[in-house]
Amino acid sequence: YNISVNGAFNTNKTISLGAQSPTPIVGGTGVAETLTKPGTPIGAYYGYKVDHVAKDQAEIDALNAKAQQKTGDPTAVYQQGLKPGDFIFKDLDNSGAVDSKDQQFLGSGIPKFMYGINLGATYHNFDLNVVLSGVQGVQIGNDLRSSLEFAGTGHNASTAILNRWEKPGDVARLPRAGQDDNGSGNLRPSDFFIDNGAYLRLRNITLGYTFNKTTLQSFSGNVLSKFRIYIAAANLFTITGYKGYDPQIGSDGGDLIFNRNIDHGQLPQPRTILFGIQAGF
Repeated sequence: YNISVNGAFNTNKTISLGAQSPTPIVGGTGVAETLTKPGTPIGAYYGYKVDHVAKDQAEIDALNAKAQQKTGDPTAVYQQGLKPGDFIFKDLDNSGAVDSKDQQFLGSGIPKFMYGINLGATYHNFDLNVVLSGVQGVQIGNDLRSSLEFAGTGHNASTAILNRWEKPGDVARLPRAGQDDNGSGNLRPSDFFIDNGAYLRLRNITLGYTFNKTTLQSFSGNVLSKFRIYIAAANLFTITGYKGYDPQIGSDGGDLIFNRNIDHGQLPQPRTILFGIQAGF
């Protein structure tokens, strides 16, 4: 038998954007926005943090009252446009109201650790080879969720939409149907759309059998010097907490820097099963 393991750690931080154009670089698409600025990884996810879905108007009124008390402004509101059944976002800077200053770093699409495992074994005429690989410390921007789990307009959706808010008092995971479907409402970039992208995948497994010389001579004479049959499977299974099609996403539109690991429903890695014969004459 033989066992080999390899791994690589990756540390990624933007040091400077230069003096000529120091403005942070905005990238990403849809609800998965990225921001590149000194101190964060290149193409880091950036946005608001969701607290929960507003149960009723009384909860919103209480938040507005606290905002008015905090700011001293009798017209202040905790969150602009907030209605029952909408996401309540967190006031991270404790200013009394949710605004652009409450956005923060939400993770990176670049793995912190990548690894591979290769296992091989032979027993008599049988041979087995197993290849696994995986990543840790990586996030995925799940833009697909903004279509499948939200009911801004009439379209097909996943069964997750059954968990939406429907009436006052509901404790729901998803906002109401017909919600404020824009960048300042429920579909603004937030941690709701950022998922853990770690996975362990069985890349390949191959089981083979090689006929010995005595057996070869019994049915081929001196025609064959070697004869091996095998069955192999690629991408047989993936262990991951990610709920999308495939945690191995890559880039979006060819932009490897600022749009990395954003899921728009890209085709998943195919699972294939192969049968083969190797013959020597």
